[in-house]
Amino acid sequence: MNVEKIENLEEVLRLDQNQTVADCKITRLTGPGENYGSLIMRLEVKVADDKTKSEKDLDLVAKLLPPNELIRKLFNVQTTFRNESSLYSEIVPVLEEFQKQHGLEVVDIFPKYYGSRISLDPDSDKVDDGAVLILENLNPKGYTTGDRRVGFDLDTARFILKNLAYFHAIPLALKLKNPALFEEKVKPHLTDFAFGDDLDTNGFLRDLYNVLEIDERCRPYFKKIEKLFRQTSLKVVHEPFATVLHNDFWVNNMLLKFENGRPVGIKMVDFQVIEYKCPCRDLLFFLFSSVQLEVLEDHLDELIDLEVFEKQLELAAKEAEYFHIVGMLFPIHANPEDVKELNEISFEDIENNKELSAECNMNVEKIENLEEVLRLDQNQTVADCKITRLTAPGENYGSLIMRLEVKVADDKTKSEKDLDLVAKLLPPNELIRKLFKVQTTFRNESSLYSEIVPVLEEFQKQHGLEVVDIFPKYYGSRISLDPYSDKVDDGAVLILENLNPKGTISKIEAQYREMGHVRKVPSKRQAVVDDDTKLNLLLALEENPITPARYTTGDRRVGFDLDTARFILKNLAYFHAIPLALKLKNPALFEKKVKPHLTDYAFAGDLDANGFLRDLYNVLEIDERCRPYFKKIEKLFRQASLKVVHEPFATVLHNDFWVNNMLLKFENGRPVGIKMVDFQVIEYKCPCRDLLFFLFSSVQLEVLEDHLDELIDLYYESFIEKLQEFECDTAPFSREVFEKQLELAAKEAEYFHIVGMLFPIHANPKDVKELNEISFEDFENNKEISAECKAKLLFVTLEFIRRGWLDNEVDK
Repeated sequence: MNVEKIENLEEVLRLDQNQTVADCKITRLTGPGENYGSLIMRLEVKVADDKTKSEKDLDLVAKLLPPNELIRKLFNVQTTFRNESSLYSEIVPVLEEFQKQHGLEVVDIFPKYYGSRISLDPDSDKVDDGAVLILENLNPKGYTTGDRRVGFDLDTARFILKNLAYFHAIPLALKLKNPALFEEKVKPHLTDFAFGDDLDTNGFLRDLYNVLEIDERCRPYFKKIEKLFRQTSLKVVHEPFATVLHNDFWVNNMLLKFENGRPVGIKMVDFQVIEYKCPCRDLLFFLFSSVQLEVLEDHLDELIDLEVFEKQLELAAKEAEYFHIVGMLFPIHANPEDVKELNEISFEDIENNKELSAECNMNVEKIENLEEVLRLDQNQTVADCKITRLTAPGENYGSLIMRLEVKVADDKTKSEKDLDLVAKLLPPNELIRKLFKVQTTFRNESSLYSEIVPVLEEFQKQHGLEVVDIFPKYYGSRISLDPYSDKVDDGAVLILENLNPKGTISKIEAQYREMGHVRKVPSKRQAVVDDDTKLNLLLALEENPITPARYTTGDRRVGFDLDTARFILKNLAYFHAIPLALKLKNPALFEKKVKPHLTDYAFAGDLDANGFLRDLYNVLEIDERCRPYFKKIEKLFRQASLKVVHEPFATVLHNDFWVNNMLLKFENGRPVGIKMVDFQVIEYKCPCRDLLFFLFSSVQLEVLEDHLDELIDLYYESFIEKLQEFECDTAPFSREVFEKQLELAAKEAEYFHIVGMLFPIHANPKDVKELNEISFEDFENNKEISAECKAKLLFVTLEFIRRGWLDNEVDK
């Protein structure tokens, strides 16, 4: 899928009147299977300023609606696109300002937001093909996405959990300290998301049982699993823990930066299904979907301290997260070779859960009216725009993601500047558009960047806090080329900074970056004055340019290590906590600016639930400990309640926070930065859903085995710490209540969210299809389930059983 141009790019980027897009090179950023909810493009934009006669380059990421109608329907893009856009544009600014008002350093877990739109028609209230969300490209800054099929190690899982706790705690703090602002600015953007109301639940359970069947410990639980599945309650909101819930916090939905092999930064992405729910759901989903199996086996209790908030964990597990997790394990461990392109996806692809495949072959040659989207100044124009595919098949089914290398010419200054951007377009496949409900999801994501993020950032600044830098820079978006359209159509585009641009820097600049002089490299004369010895060192290095650390996406099949998981969780906690703090401190602002963009997401497909359970049971059958829970699993699956909002924890929920929906930057092997992306299904839910989904979908198994409780502790501590920075009353968010929220998140949504996602996460890359090739057969016909996927499914299920999260009784 090629995107040649994003129409009205200047408008989306909110450029000054004297600025124009002189050039924009657009390339595909994610491959098939990495992000099905959006089409993600890199935009290398050159902005020209007629007034100063200068140019500047912007490296952005644009999230567009997935080109496949099935995916748009399944992902409910009308809600999810608005959700994510609102998170960046409304919620994040409020949360950041809230932190600043409290004299706190802003938790840097969101990519910089440049702009968004739901349509080219300014009067439209529908997300259409003109929808676009533009964020900074985190890859050039050293942020990368983990391998979904590997998962995170212990250190990375710890790091992620700490940030996840902050993500949850900050909006919760806002809710406590300024409830009027939270109600006005954050909560309206946290809408319940339901994925695929017609999916084949029996097929899902069948696939799950096929895996669990190998363990005799699982077999007695088949009925319990089915019972939990049938009664899963995703919509329950458990207060006081309810906060911004990512709702899809796994390997692909965060980017990590490493230095010396350790995570030092995290950016959370993909806030399309954010909800107002308990953060335990994010916690459980993250742990069991994204942490390495061996980590979970050895450190799960360390990552989750169950002494105080065990009940919340149990509720999260029983109400949602078991099925969220096990459901996600299939796609997480999908074979990359089998992942399809967005516009190739059909209902058969979804229900048959093939290991989707195919090299990227979707070309986007032009994005119409790119200047308007980028919001360039009147004297600025896009002189050139090179568009290339950014993601491979299977990496992102909800959008077509392109890289835009934009050259912006400024007629006034007679100068040019380059912008490296990412454009998210609608998936080309009608099935995908339908499944992912692009009318909602594209609006969600655009709204997050354009509405929510600015509010959260301003909120942090008002409290004297450093703004948490977890969002890509937003350049602009639209839902349609028709300014009067209220429908998200093929003109929809979301443009963000490209976090992983090409190029090198001088070693002088690298040296100064190490010294903390990040913004500008001093001249040689300045260096002499400061330190002759330093100068000699720098001059000796000057002739040998090096490649700087960039934001990159992890390997979904590997997952994050412990350090990276810790880094991500800390930022996820900030992501959740800041809008929650806004809700507490200024509920009116939250209700006005954030909550309206958090709409419930319901996957719009007709998937075979029985087939899903069958596949799950086929895996779980091998462990006898699982078998007695099959009926409970099915019962939970049938009663899953994605729309339940648990107060007071409800906050902005990413709702799809896994490996592919975040980019990380590493320095010396450690994560130093994270940008969260893909906010298409953002909702107003408990943040525990993001926490659980991230942990179990995106952290390496060995990390989860050894450090799960530790990672949960880290998240919770970071979450509370961030709320305290806003001077929020944290008494309603006790560990005991948090544990209850975790349980609710697990039971209501995250078990099936996780296990359902593990299949595609661990899919074989050779089986991944292009977006425009996907059909329902691809979803239903799971090809060979990898050993990694089976191991993760078993671990998640047994861990949920051990914690009592698969018991049918959901005590709220």
